[in-house]
Amino acid sequence: YDSVGNAYFENMWSNPIIGTKIAKSTDGTVTWSNVANGNAGNDKNWIAADQTGGPYRTHIYSAMTNGSSCNVARSTDQGATWNVVTSLVPHGLPGAMPCVGPNGSIQGGSVYVVTNAGSSFSPVYSFFRSTDGGATFSQQSQVSFANCVGDNVGGRNSVQNMRTRPYPFISADNSYGPNRGRLHLIYASNTPVGCGNKPDIFSRY
Repeated sequence: YDSVGNAYFENMWSNPIIGTKIAKSTDGTVTWSNVANGNAGNDKNWIAADQTGGPYRTHIYSAMTNGSSCNVARSTDQGATWNVVTSLVPHGLPGAMPCVGPNGSIQGGSVYVVTNAGSSFSPVYSFFRSTDGGATFSQQSQVSFANCVGDNVGGRNSVQNMRTRPYPFISADNSYGPNRGRLHLIYASNTPVGCGNKPDIFSRY
């Protein structure tokens, strides 16, 4: 949902996958319309809308794996049209995610994207930030927190032979409380380190 009650649904499309289609609902998901071409890429897409009343309140953001990079697309007209604004590297593993947070007193003034690179069993998360409504991004940090999630089954993270989603989740604190502006990261990883051990869920900020 955006700040004025519009809902958005994004899905990969075509075979092979070439990007996303994004639909919009203005009546609480009862009906859907305005299906638009969204992001471009070949795997794993995530979407985030500015839910604030700030200067970028009409913006929606999408992140999608496109080979060895992460394409970031945005709409500045409540989903009517979309444009890919940048390709972020390092990437290469499926699972990039956008979120929206404040920039000081500016609601929605920070747009974050986390990318996923390296080995599936030793990924590297890179964090990018935009302070101009998603027009440009700069890398802020790079971390290596995670390892195998469950076990290696055919080159994929699996728990008891069931494929898992070992990708990073992010969200930002948009409140006016003492932790305003905090960026939160959620991910899964084995403890102790190593495939075949048991995974836990980790939360960092």
